[in-house]
Amino acid sequence: MPEIKPSDYILVVEDSEADFFRIERAIKKSIIQNPLIHIDHGDDARDYLLRTGKHADDPSVVTPSLILLDINLPGMNGIEILKIIKKTDGVKRIPVIVMTTSQEEKDIEECYDYGANSYIVKPFSNKGFLEAMDRIGKYWFSAVELAKPNSGKE
Repeated sequence: MPEIKPSDYILVVEDSEADFFRIERAIKKSIIQNPLIHIDHGDDARDYLLRTGKHADDPSVVTPSLILLDINLPGMNGIEILKIIKKTDGVKRIPVIVMTTSQEEKDIEECYDYGANSYIVKPFSNKGFLEAMDRIGKYWFSAVELAKPNSGKE
């Protein structure tokens, strides 16, 4: 089983502090040992990933190896962010797991149409969050080989 590297950051784009806390707590109890980056606003997530706006010259910005993305965000919504991610060199290879409360077929289809790698409806219980994070960790950090983010050269 490949070793989980602590340098492989997970970007969590989630506006609900309560849901982020549940995700963070579940990750700490799961097999995932990766550090988290939390962004709670759609426009800020876009700027972080594209290194624009307030993140243009920020040396602390790292390219995550995985993105957990809510679609209901202030500012730019998660589907708009997904569209940008999947067509932008440098970040388009990063797996995006949409993790949201929406069970709307339209949202699910649109996310997959724009390149989401997975779509998970947020569990309501803490146990459900732990099980979801364990499944995510086992699959994305144990079962598959993640591509390195591309340099912009195809």
